[in-house]
Amino acid sequence: MKSDSTRNKRKVLVTLLLCIGFIAGHPCGAMANGSDQNQQTTQQQVQVRGVVKDELGEPVIGTSIVVKGTSNGVITDLNGEFSITVQRGAVLQISYMGYVPQEIKTEVGKALLITMKEDAQALDEVVVVGFGTQKKK
Repeated sequence: MKSDSTRNKRKVLVTLLLCIGFIAGHPCGAMANGSDQNQQTTQQQVQVRGVVKDELGEPVIGTSIVVKGTSNGVITDLNGEFSITVQRGAVLQISYMGYVPQEIKTEVGKALLITMKEDAQALDEVVVVGFGTQKKK
C-alpha cells in the first residue's frame, strides 16, 4: 500500500509540473475592459515564435526566454520551440546552463532561429552533489 501511495503522489507531482509548463508556455493576454489604455496595450503586443538549437542543430529543451526588463518569460518545449507575447520591438534574453546567454530584438512576423553556443568556462563552474540514504537507528 505504501508503494501505491508513493506512486500516486508521483503521478500528481508529474501532472502538476506538466500543467505549470503548459501555463508558462501560453501566457494570458491583457483583457480589455473597454478602456482606451487596455486597447492600446493589446494592439502593441505581438506573438513571437521561434526555435532554439545548439551548434549541431539539435533542439535545446528547457531554454529560458525572458522579455528584458520584465518577468514575462517561457521555456522551450521538446522540439526547442517557443511562443511568447511581447511588446513590439522587445528584446528577448535567451539563456541555458552551459551556453552563452544571448539577447535578440524581436521583429513582427519573423520566426526566430536561435543557435546557442557552448560556454566552456561555465562548464567548469558546475558542481554535482549526491545524496545518500540512512537508516534510522
